[in-house]
Order: sequence, then structure tokens, then C-alpha cells
Amino acid sequence: MRQVPIRELNQHTADVLARVEMGERVAITRNGRRVAIIEPAQPDPLDGLVESGELRPARGSLPLFAESAATTSDSAGVDAIMVDRYGEPAGDG
Repeated sequence: MRQVPIRELNQHTADVLARVEMGERVAITRNGRRVAIIEPAQPDPLDGLVESGELRPARGSLPLFAESAATTSDSAGVDAIMVDRYGEPAGDG
């Protein structure tokens, strides 16, 4: 693995990234100490599944849990748990 000082990375970013694109891993150093490793990006396994037709990309976003939970009052949820567990709502004890 080639070692590249951060100053060289700053001055020759395109050259360093070209080496990475060709498959080389590059260690970035600061004052002689390794601080990062740049390596080629791995293909996303989901892309292959989409290309083969085994997977279809989502067409929209899913609602957040907080948005769907906002329609139920907190006490109704607690009451449902208490009825399920003890046979009576909370506070009726």
C-alpha cells in the first residue's frame, strides 16, 4: 500500500484518486503517522439485484414512525398494553 503525505494529497488529489480508481489502496499520513486509507469503492450489491430484475427500487418514502404514532394518544397505547397484560386499563386499579 502506497503511503501519501496529506500535503501531497492536497497538491495532487486527481493523481492519487486515479491510482485508487485503478484498484490501489492509498494510506494518507500526517507527520509520518497513518490517519486514513482511501480504497476503491465496492459495488453496491443492491445495484446488481436491480439490474437482474430480482429487486425493484422503492418508488416513494416510508412514513416515519413518529408521524404514524402521532395519530394515537399515549394513554391509549398504555391502556392497550395494560388490558392485554392485566385485563384492565391503567389507573383503574
